[in-house]
Amino acid sequence: MTDKILHFMAGAFISVVVGYLTRMPILGFLVACAIGLIKEFWDIEHGTAEFLDFVATALGAFLVLLILKYLGGL
Repeated sequence: MTDKILHFMAGAFISVVVGYLTRMPILGFLVACAIGLIKEFWDIEHGTAEFLDFVATALGAFLVLLILKYLGGL
């Protein structure tokens, strides 16, 4: 379970940094999802890939997207 929380936090962190710096929350979301997807493909070679890890990353990024878009005024 802790692994999913870390994925969620990583997705949120990447999304907030990219989304805030570029003033484009959707770009932050897309970059976080792309990085999460690349990481899971890398994990395939090591036998540790999990689709739910990607989902957790995307959910963290999506939460930040919503916050920046609707509460942050970007």
